[in-house]
Amino acid sequence: MKLVAYDDAYYEKIENFQINSSQLEFTNAPLDNIKLAKQNPNRHCILGLSNQNDLVVFYVLHEDCEFTNYFSTPAESTIFIRSLSTDERHLRKGYARKSLERLDSYLFEHMPHIKHIALLVDKPNQIAYQLYTSLGFKDVKVEVDNDGDIQLLMEKSL
Repeated sequence: MKLVAYDDAYYEKIENFQINSSQLEFTNAPLDNIKLAKQNPNRHCILGLSNQNDLVVFYVLHEDCEFTNYFSTPAESTIFIRSLSTDERHLRKGYARKSLERLDSYLFEHMPHIKHIALLVDKPNQIAYQLYTSLGFKDVKVEVDNDGDIQLLMEKSL
């Protein structure tokens, strides 16, 4: 698996990305995120490509996001992960885990000023919570009310 920054050469892959309704309860669709990123240079869309070059994972790395006041780490050296999703045809194959395992080296290479990663996980989403914990993210015991959804802040230092 490799991580690449989105550019318009990948648009067709984004259009063909399949996300189901239960995933959309916790995240925004990749096409919606691409539109937001075109309006905000602090949003970086990241694609997780399989060894066969299939788009299997998508997420956004967001600098200076609306949640920086909650971080326990300095905002200028913290990147926020949002809208993590796996193409439904590739669920339960370990791609989300692999993409997050490769994120540290991606950040070292492409965003060396970043020293910390933060994310919010919906309180009822225990599968995601356990995944993040197993990857070294710590629950910093901060709950965020995000439009009526209670989310837990998790952070990791590189």
